[in-house]
Amino acid sequence: MTHHWNEQRYQQLLHAATDYVYSVTMQDGQTVQATHGDGCIAVTGYTPEEYNRDSELWYTMVHPEDRPQVLRQLARLQAGELVPPLEHRIIHKDGSVRWIKNIVVPEFNLQRRLVSYDGLVTDITARKSTELQAIRTERLAALGQMAAALAHEINNPLQAIQANLDLVLDFPVDPTEFRESLLKVRHEIDRLRHMSQRVLSYARPQPTTRHLVAANDMVNQVLNLVRLQLEQSQVQVLTDFRPAPRVRVTPTQLLQVFLNMAINAIEAGASQLHISVTGDNDQAVVCFANNGPPIPPATLPYLFEPFFTTKNGGSGLGLWVSHMVVQQHGGSLTAENLANNQGVVFTIRLPGAV
Repeated sequence: MTHHWNEQRYQQLLHAATDYVYSVTMQDGQTVQATHGDGCIAVTGYTPEEYNRDSELWYTMVHPEDRPQVLRQLARLQAGELVPPLEHRIIHKDGSVRWIKNIVVPEFNLQRRLVSYDGLVTDITARKSTELQAIRTERLAALGQMAAALAHEINNPLQAIQANLDLVLDFPVDPTEFRESLLKVRHEIDRLRHMSQRVLSYARPQPTTRHLVAANDMVNQVLNLVRLQLEQSQVQVLTDFRPAPRVRVTPTQLLQVFLNMAINAIEAGASQLHISVTGDNDQAVVCFANNGPPIPPATLPYLFEPFFTTKNGGSGLGLWVSHMVVQQHGGSLTAENLANNQGVVFTIRLPGAV
């Protein structure tokens, strides 16, 4: 009586956890018998009798794109392995696509050969639909962040373009300075073009070309671009360039990061910006230290999160973009307050080129 009650309880639990059960008997690596429970009709549309008449139906109903992983699972099972649950698509008899979760419980002989296995099948179509919707929502949110980031990053080159155009249009300049300003304008327009290409590559990924560069050369390029803003804001710049390994980067992206660091010093109201480049074993270390107000300790952990800002009217995207770019190059970007409220230092570490 106790045995019958336990068996009944087992069957109740089994039916509560699965939609249907199938059993397969093997001999010498070949299927000799397969039975499918009545629940297969609700999940697949096919009856147990249809499975018995067509020994290949279990495979032909698997979605064509998912058949390779189903076969790999079966091969592992026949090799004597315990396999994890497998989620894959099937084509229902009515032509619709369904998702199922298949849990296999094998029986091996003493030689570790597969003699039979039971399959516990659950229809997870509703859950998968919810998951895919969540993925689409996250992707739309990421696109929204990227659009906002692009709007923020476009502002920097536009400021450089406007400053150089104002210089040649509103002040008397000699031909050499006139040409230099126009070259800077062309360079910034080229940066804007690369930014728009990066947004397009989000939906259509393309290989990014990286070049071997010296970090101090990139710093000098940035200082040349923001020279007018630094002078107008009365920010004194000090540089300390020491031997450091060259880095393999996408130059326009690293330029964007360094530019953000310089703009941050200006917007923080700093009167001094100290930029150092040093080597630390196989890394290039670039530090941007400014004597602006310290960052409140409570906000430091959130500094590189998107849309987080302590600036009035700030977008909270500049540091997030910079952090993301540095990480994509295998490096790190950190921020900390200097001792005695002397300012803030942003430290960029990039792996040296092999």
